[in-house]
Amino acid sequence: MSSEGPIDSGSGTVQARAPSASGVASQRVVDIQGLSVVYDGGPRGKIHALDNVDLTSERGDFVCLVGRSGCGKTTLLKTVGGFVEPALGTVRVSGQPVRGPGRDRGMVFQDYALFPWRTALRNVMFGLEQSGVRKDEAAARAREYLAMVHLDGFEDVYPHQLSGGMKQRVAIARALVYEPEILLMDEPFAAVDAFTRQQLQALMVDVWKSAAATVFYVTHDIMEAIYLSERVVVMTPHPGRIRKVQSIDLPRPRDPLDPKVARLAQEIRDLVFEDT
Repeated sequence: MSSEGPIDSGSGTVQARAPSASGVASQRVVDIQGLSVVYDGGPRGKIHALDNVDLTSERGDFVCLVGRSGCGKTTLLKTVGGFVEPALGTVRVSGQPVRGPGRDRGMVFQDYALFPWRTALRNVMFGLEQSGVRKDEAAARAREYLAMVHLDGFEDVYPHQLSGGMKQRVAIARALVYEPEILLMDEPFAAVDAFTRQQLQALMVDVWKSAAATVFYVTHDIMEAIYLSERVVVMTPHPGRIRKVQSIDLPRPRDPLDPKVARLAQEIRDLVFEDT
């Protein structure tokens, strides 16, 4: 990724810069300013999940959020998705304030959340049909995105007949079929085995390039973050804040045995555990 344009790594605020490695023209898509989120913790009182978070992202960016448990990674993701309301601050997508979930944002969770009574094709079609898209058009679009995630030929297979990795690919196709501006992913590959995870990571890079979406991706795996992303946002807990935004200026595909990758992973690891 080009390093043109300043990045305030301390606050996490990213200014205008060159087009991303996905080849998409530079344009701000996510704009988070002064974001704080507070939960009611019952007898424990209020829980400050996020505190004064500033973060912006441009079209075609791939951002990974890393940090220890309780640092607000998933809360930040859900706030962009419109599932969590800020206590303070603003979240904007393409210049518009986020007031709830929308089809401009696709969400992929760790659990696949597929309908067991619907085939892979009909799972991907479901949201389109509910939105009033004609059945033939919905089927054509669903087939296109199943092919993008290398599941052409499995359109008529039910979820119980698919492996964990294949189920997650169906979930990714379902999120992408709306052609959202932003794809929000919460540890989507955490439940699969190591070999499948590597395959899905490589697939995810291909899908990101093809779909030209902006991706926000939560992970506890620093090597995964380096392999996938353009930038790694390092967060600290209690309350959740951004410690640093680390650019990943390495050519793709990235080799985990590359000494540059190992050094970068250690730098990020040190940031994650700096105050422990």
